Amino acid sequence: MNQLIIILLIFLLSSLNHINIAYDFNYINISKLNNLEYNNRYAFPSCIIDNILNINVLDILLNEINLLNNSYANRVYNIQNQFEFNKYAFNSFNNSYHLNNLFIELNSNDFIKKIEILTGISNIISNDITLKGAGIHRIINNGYLKLHTDFNSYINNDNIKLDRRINLLIYMNPDWKDEYNGHLWLCSLNNMSCINNISPILNRAVIFSTTNLSIHGHPIPLNIPNNITRQSIAVYYYTISHKDNYHDEIIPTIWYNENEFNKLLATVPVQINIYNNDIETIKIININFYKNENIKNKVDDVCLKYNLDNDNCQILLNYCENNINNNNNNEE
Repeated sequence: MNQLIIILLIFLLSSLNHINIAYDFNYINISKLNNLEYNNRYAFPSCIIDNILNINVLDILLNEINLLNNSYANRVYNIQNQFEFNKYAFNSFNNSYHLNNLFIELNSNDFIKKIEILTGISNIISNDITLKGAGIHRIINNGYLKLHTDFNSYINNDNIKLDRRINLLIYMNPDWKDEYNGHLWLCSLNNMSCINNISPILNRAVIFSTTNLSIHGHPIPLNIPNNITRQSIAVYYYTISHKDNYHDEIIPTIWYNENEFNKLLATVPVQINIYNNDIETIKIININFYKNENIKNKVDDVCLKYNLDNDNCQILLNYCENNINNNNNNEE
C-alpha cells in the first residue's frame, strides 16, 4: 500500500511539469498588452500604453527611484554638448528590492512572450537584466536628449553579437505639466516630420522597434522646478545575431537636428460626444496637423465626416488651437 502511494505521488509530481501555470505578475498590469495596435501610426512601429504598472506598487517603485542618489549614477552627462545634457543613468540598484524585481519581471519569459506577440519579433533574449542600456534614466532642469537613432548591436561579455530590437520606456513623473517640456518626439525620415509629442506622465509606457528609422528624443530643454526631475524606466530587448542577421554591421547612435524636420506639431486625441440615432457614443478622433496648416479647415473636415454639431466642433477647434499654441511656445 505504501509503495502504491509513493508511486502515485511520483506520478503527480512529474505531471506538474506539464501543467501550464499562469505567471503571477506582481508589478505589470499584463492585461494592458492585450489587443494593442502596434503599427506605423506614430512614424514607425510603436504603441503607447497608459497605466502599465499595477497601481498598488506604483508609489513603492516611485519612492525607490526617488531614493537613487545622483552621486552613484553609472553614467552622467552633465557637461553641456549638442547631443545630451543633465542626464543620470542608473543600471545597478540591487539595494532597491522592488525595482530589481520589476526588471526581472520585465525580462521574464512570460512578459517577453507578450512583447513578441505584440511586435511580431521572435527569439528575444529573456531572463537577462544585464543587457546594455537598461536602467533608470533621470534628467534634471535644462536637460535634453536630442533626436537620434539608437546603436543597433553590440558584443556582449561572452563575445556574442546581439541585435537591439525593441525599446520599452515607462515614465515615472507624477503631476507632469506641459510647460515642463520633456515630451518624447517620434520622427519620420520619409516626410521629415515628427509625428507625435508624447507627454512623459506617470505610468505611461512607450514601446517601439529599434531600427535605423526610429528617430526619437526629447530635444527641448527641460523647464522644471529644482525639486522635480524627468524619470523613466528603460528596458531594451535584444536577439542573438546570426549569419542572416537583422543588422549587418554595428552602427553607433546617430544624431539628428530637430530643426531639419518639418514638425508635425501634434497628434491630438480628442474625446467628444457624437450623437447617432439618439444613442450617445464616445469616439477618439486623431487629428494630425502641420505647422502653418489651416487648422479650422482640418477640423471642419472632421466635423463633416462624423456629423458633429456646432458645439462639439467648436470644442474640437479650441482644443487643437490651444495645442498648437503650447507647442509653438515650446519651440522658442
